[in-house]
Amino acid sequence: MMGKHLPQKNLFSYCVDLDQRVRSKHPLRKVVQMVDFSFVREEVKERYGYNGNEGLDPEILLKLMFLLFWDDIRSERELMQILPERLDYLWFLGYSLDDEIPNHSVLSKARARWGYEVFESLFIRSVSQCVEAGLVEGSKIHMDGSLINADASKDSVVKASAELIEQLRQAYGTVEAKLEGNLSDPHYQPVNHRLLSTTDPDAPCVSRKQSAGGGESRPRYKNHRAVDDKHGVITGTTTTRGIRTHMKVHAGNARKDLKIFPKSDFDYKPEQDVYICPAGETLYPRRYDKRRKATEYKVYKNVCASCHLKDACTKSKTGRTIMRHLGQELIDEAIEQSKSKEAWLDRIRRRYLMQNW
Repeated sequence: MMGKHLPQKNLFSYCVDLDQRVRSKHPLRKVVQMVDFSFVREEVKERYGYNGNEGLDPEILLKLMFLLFWDDIRSERELMQILPERLDYLWFLGYSLDDEIPNHSVLSKARARWGYEVFESLFIRSVSQCVEAGLVEGSKIHMDGSLINADASKDSVVKASAELIEQLRQAYGTVEAKLEGNLSDPHYQPVNHRLLSTTDPDAPCVSRKQSAGGGESRPRYKNHRAVDDKHGVITGTTTTRGIRTHMKVHAGNARKDLKIFPKSDFDYKPEQDVYICPAGETLYPRRYDKRRKATEYKVYKNVCASCHLKDACTKSKTGRTIMRHLGQELIDEAIEQSKSKEAWLDRIRRRYLMQNW
């Protein structure tokens, strides 16, 4: 049965008025002023019965989940441990000093009870309130994806053959998330196929660059987010045509010291589906790479070997090749958009907004 918390001041307690203890300019006061969390009760009412034990107020549950992200608290268990020490948290939740602190398990149980669709609806409702309050402008968003350490020890990771790990995953009832890969290497074999965390089997074992906080392979999740430019509100949007992208062009593994003709010097002929090189030779489609979703274009055998521009075009003994990806026209348009001064300034602001979240 769904419970409802009715906050009220105690008549006999420690004579502590939390409303007086939380400073007037505390950021949580602004949250309370701008966001109405009570809408969650209507969203989840169908997930509760009408008999049995009374559960924790859904509004309190949502606020607890909010605090986890608000102060980047590592776990629900840690949140409940520090909750009695934080007068601002207690005030935000509508608790008094004498109210019993719930067990951390109430949050995991709530997630299981509410389900994915409810959380998606709650997120949309939250963003909608931000839009109504003028906190989301909508014309410019910053997007990023990052690896987040799972709340699972590296000691929980077991290593075995890919076949055995797959059987373990099926036993745990999980769907493997393929987060690790190298699209530039056709012979790459993902190492996380041989690793599994026994305490969090949903979290793939992936590594990241040393500059990003460590190169060891451990349980991690991939987090994608879009942030509105106006006030840094995290939003959920679907990108469509008409959007200008200001992403930085990634050079990949190409060596800058080779000094060869860039791909832009090759003229693509869509009617014949061929490329014309700076020397006037034709590159024909040779094969399609399903993994990279790209077609490789190449001249006929020995054409490059006798070309007077060979040294300025390729260092390969087999001749120059060009890769054309699916949706290449949009990629080329994005590359041009990324070269503007506006794009450069947006990338600087994106870095600031993403690092703050």
